[in-house]
Amino acid sequence: MGTPNHKNGRSRQSSGATNRNAPAARKSPSVDSRKNRVTTADFVATLVREEAEYRREQLASHELLRGPELRALLQISPQALSGAVRAKRFYALHDPDAVAVYPAFFADPSPARLSVELVCRALGSLPGAAKHFFFTSARFSLGGLTPLQALEKGKEAEVLAMAEVFEEQ
Repeated sequence: MGTPNHKNGRSRQSSGATNRNAPAARKSPSVDSRKNRVTTADFVATLVREEAEYRREQLASHELLRGPELRALLQISPQALSGAVRAKRFYALHDPDAVAVYPAFFADPSPARLSVELVCRALGSLPGAAKHFFFTSARFSLGGLTPLQALEKGKEAEVLAMAEVFEEQ
């Protein structure tokens, strides 16, 4: 196995020793790196294209709303909307043309909307995309619910605690 180390009584693995229980090393199939190479520029361009397509789908399904649509639903002025963003009660994402768009859940008339605003503030100065990820990703600690779903079920304290930890990371 190894050679004993007389100094501290432990054995150590010699550099030429093999572990009999380890599976035999497999040779990887050779890959022509020239054929499968993707440049950073191509990779980024693909990501940008996919995100633009996804944002278009979200706008078409009304999961995201442009400012005038959200303002009409909430019956607020452009100044009130930008004030809500500045106060961190709302956040914006950007459509493929770099125009601010907002999650439709900000227009939800349910009592959970006020909790959404509170949690949004707890997320602090994180970018809109990070806040959106927080709200829309299922969490094991919430029993597989997204924070939005948990807020609808009245779990404001749990979601606020998670938001504070998320914001610190």
